[in-house]
Amino acid sequence: MDNVYEKGYVLVDIADVWSETTGEDGQPKMVRNTLYLPEGKKPLIFSYDDTNYYPYMLENGFAYKLIIGEDGKVWSWGLDPDGQEVVSRDLDAIPILDKFVEEHPDFSPFGAKACLSLTGYEGILGYRTQTDSEVEWTAELEANRQAEREAVKPIIEELRRTGWTFGSHTWGHIRLGSGNMAKIQTDTQKWFDEVGSLVGETPILFYPHGERPDGGDWKQTGEAFRYLQSQGFRVFCSVGIESFSFIKKDICAVICDRLHPDGKTLRWSRNRYLQFYDAKEIMDTAVRPDLGVGEDWNG
Repeated sequence: MDNVYEKGYVLVDIADVWSETTGEDGQPKMVRNTLYLPEGKKPLIFSYDDTNYYPYMLENGFAYKLIIGEDGKVWSWGLDPDGQEVVSRDLDAIPILDKFVEEHPDFSPFGAKACLSLTGYEGILGYRTQTDSEVEWTAELEANRQAEREAVKPIIEELRRTGWTFGSHTWGHIRLGSGNMAKIQTDTQKWFDEVGSLVGETPILFYPHGERPDGGDWKQTGEAFRYLQSQGFRVFCSVGIESFSFIKKDICAVICDRLHPDGKTLRWSRNRYLQFYDAKEIMDTAVRPDLGVGEDWNG
């Protein structure tokens, strides 16, 4: 974040970039908005995938969940290797960004933070708000689920109040290119029931695995895409190697690609991300020298 801040980027809300309007033919369509930024600044959209705090991650040093601290702010909660509680604002991407904006308020001139891309099959934000069809569902399990739903509501409220938004990553992290319409429809309804009912309506859908429905959604509009659009989604986000967006002409929707700053691209795509940061200044490759780095690290 220091790098992108120094390069003049500022955070904007993904939902502010496009709007739905009525075309000359009377049909709804998406249009790109004009963003009025502080002089010399460039817009940047942050989105975080799978902010669910899956159980499999917990043994690998991740935070267990988000909580509201005594100061009323969002903190992370977890356990260290000895089983001791760790409450921090420095060990999770969400409170880390909150702190950065507190220290650099001009990084978010309009109050935006990031869009959290949520599944639902293991709850959200570290709270086990999900049902489970693989086990016999009892009154006790349902009572625990309802308690978790109540516990996560103040977290959602505070995140929304401080500039965070939410998008769907499907309930089960399913492959939308499968063509299995029954599965897509069942999964979508389950997301609305178990996640949307908590975080509210969203026009943003983040494709799991970056997989486009119908094989190439910016070239064609198939049954899966039409169904998802009919459910209220308007901005459909995949993963790519460059900033890309396309306003569809035959349906009210926008397709866009996101770049993915992660361990893989830090090591192997340094040049591609130099517009944002230099991986050499960020990553300590001595930690895992066996994974290597790309040839562009020699430049």
